[in-house]
Amino acid sequence: MDNLTHTLFALTLANAGVGRRDPGVTATLLLSSNAPDIDIVTAFTSGAVQYLAEHRGPSHGPIGVLALATLTAAFVRICQGRERAAHTSLTRLVAVALVGTLCHVLMDLPTAYRTRLLDPFNKAWYGFDWLPIIDVYLLVVLGAGLLAAQVRPRRRAPVAAVVLVLTIANYGLRATLNAAALREERAASPRAAKLVDAAAIPTFFSPFRWRIVRRYPTGYELSEVDLLKRAAGLRETQADGPVWVPAEESHWTVRASQSATARVFLDFSRFPAARTLSHPDGSVTVRWSDLRFFGNNFFVATVRLSPDGLILSEALGAMEN
Repeated sequence: MDNLTHTLFALTLANAGVGRRDPGVTATLLLSSNAPDIDIVTAFTSGAVQYLAEHRGPSHGPIGVLALATLTAAFVRICQGRERAAHTSLTRLVAVALVGTLCHVLMDLPTAYRTRLLDPFNKAWYGFDWLPIIDVYLLVVLGAGLLAAQVRPRRRAPVAAVVLVLTIANYGLRATLNAAALREERAASPRAAKLVDAAAIPTFFSPFRWRIVRRYPTGYELSEVDLLKRAAGLRETQADGPVWVPAEESHWTVRASQSATARVFLDFSRFPAARTLSHPDGSVTVRWSDLRFFGNNFFVATVRLSPDGLILSEALGAMEN
């Protein structure tokens, strides 16, 4: 999830009474709920490729979660000063910080981006494709709850409890709709026998509209399904129909995949579709798109090769041809 959502959720936990007895709890929850995204530092120190390699990696794994919770609690304790620190239990602050870091990872897990939950022990990506990275409805619920708590401060804890119930219900609804979309589209696939993998990817606005990605040995089929229209028996538009995206394989894609950028991107990408472009000077551009994020130029890797296969340039994003 985005950091605004993590921040609002941390404030909701504080209002609900998590660690209420100790000073510094709210600050601990705010910092720890955002701490796993400290890997963004790599974007400024090492660039976008290294950030993609590190994001939702070690800082989201078990060692990172424990270490960041401990460091966050220690930082808050140091900043408190003697008088407040005398009334603060470091152990309880660590426990509160652990709640924050764990909630961060658990909120990231059901997004289409996925998370390396067991890094560094296992580099595999895990996720459930239930929510987009930014869920506007979750933001509205969390924001409205905090506003209501400001208006009625004596009702802060009950309001926060209602918001937490609605948050869990949102995740449950998304999971149910994801399963329904995937079930319908698997049944509707004319080539189900050849299907290698399939996913229902959430769209930004409507929880009832899903992008369907079907992977076959030679390429991908993209379509969209609107569960509300299906339930009402309405016919979907022609634009919702399947689009075929070939997955090109050649000696050019093999050579380009050896570049540092391609290795990082292909490790991250669940549905990478390669396209090869030839140029008048004999050079070739190989461009991969991650079809989970079709149309988003950040989730593209581009490598340009010389006629004899030397890597001329490489970058994330759609470089000029």
